[in-house]
Amino acid sequence: MVQINNNTNLNFEQEIERLNGIVNQLLQRVIFLEEENAYFKERAKELEAKLHQNSGNSSKPPSTDFKKKAALPRTKGGKRGGKEGHEGNTLKLVETPDTVIVHSPKHCKNCGEDLAGLSFRLADEKRQVMDIVLQPAQVTEHRYSVVSCSCGYVNCGSFPKNVTQPSQYGPNIKALWSILSNECKLPYEKISQLSSDLFGINATAATILSVQEQCYQALEKVTAFIKEAVCSEQIVHFDETGARAEGKNAWVHVASSNRYTYFFAHEKRGKKAINSEESILPNFRGRAIHDCWAPYFKFDCNHGLCAAHLLRELTALIEEKSHWASNMHKLLMDAYHTSEKGTKVVAAFAKLQKEYFEICEQADKEEPPIKHKGQAGKPKRSKGRNLMERLIKHKDAVLAFAKYEEVPFTNNLAERDIRNVKTKIKIATSFRAFKGLKIYARTQGFISTLKKQRHNIFSNLKAIFEGNFSLATLKLG
Repeated sequence: MVQINNNTNLNFEQEIERLNGIVNQLLQRVIFLEEENAYFKERAKELEAKLHQNSGNSSKPPSTDFKKKAALPRTKGGKRGGKEGHEGNTLKLVETPDTVIVHSPKHCKNCGEDLAGLSFRLADEKRQVMDIVLQPAQVTEHRYSVVSCSCGYVNCGSFPKNVTQPSQYGPNIKALWSILSNECKLPYEKISQLSSDLFGINATAATILSVQEQCYQALEKVTAFIKEAVCSEQIVHFDETGARAEGKNAWVHVASSNRYTYFFAHEKRGKKAINSEESILPNFRGRAIHDCWAPYFKFDCNHGLCAAHLLRELTALIEEKSHWASNMHKLLMDAYHTSEKGTKVVAAFAKLQKEYFEICEQADKEEPPIKHKGQAGKPKRSKGRNLMERLIKHKDAVLAFAKYEEVPFTNNLAERDIRNVKTKIKIATSFRAFKGLKIYARTQGFISTLKKQRHNIFSNLKAIFEGNFSLATLKLG
């Protein structure tokens, strides 16, 4: 029989204790690796989702898509060309052309006889060419006369009120520069080159900027009127976009209605900007249509959410095999068609609302629960749960388009207006000074308002520089 002494027992106990320590270390290592693996799986999932983002499932602009696709599905099978109600502008023959050139044959094509001097008649067929006349800029000199009265008093004439300098540019070229800078988005250097090529006007970029500053000052009262008019509208679309000025980030905010467009530039995007004197939101009491940006809900007005934004988020979840997102996407699209693209009320609104809540309950079951990180950390939610909570919290704003005839389905009105800023940035890169961004915002708001009311942009900008623009022009629009 083998005898084991006490020393041997002690060695076994030490070995067991050592092995238990190793096991505990390995267990802790396994737990750490499992957590790390879960983190990297989640991170890989997020990166894959970003890799597949496009304008149809995120807020990325359509210009970044490899293949273009409309945000909302279009009806297939329709005829091409202008749709019903579209006013065509096909080039037509005019009754009284400025110049008529008669092309007569010189020799007979049969015998070769000279046809000069013979009587002729005009054929019924005629063709017209419409073109512009390019000529150097015309200079008008203003002088005044001095007349002595029989009483001995010397009387002097006076210059027109808008002729203030020994030499200056007229309202036509100033209006053209404003259109080229704002509506056409050209940089000042290119406007300078174009003026030189077409009219022989060698104006520097600094001169053109000075003219834009004149326009900015002259539009002060007009912009105040537009701001007040937008504030009094019942439905107003809101949006904002980033811009670069003085090498820093800046923001352009837009408030847009069917008749008016109000822009303002600000150094900030959030609270300071939308609560500033330039913003209309503090005094607005109508219905704000927007993309569910949280600061908008802090104002005392009704709300309507852009369904196109929601559809893109739902599409992203559908691509991750989300069933509730697919059901919600179908529900909103069915309501879109039932409401005739957001222009009519959905008759079965109660049924729509009931199905809406049922899908939200389905989402609550499908989405992973909230992960709490203790008292200090912010609870982590999945993108699907975040969207679900927004859909529940702002249910009235989401379904407003189906309940009220005047509420649109999307925020496209503001997005179309704000797109002008992005186009300007892409062409001109940035603004050297923040004031330049403010000048652009104010002038573009005026031009956009003119376009919505179908007024002539050039003639009204000319009136601004001449100092005789009437606010009644916009009131009657």
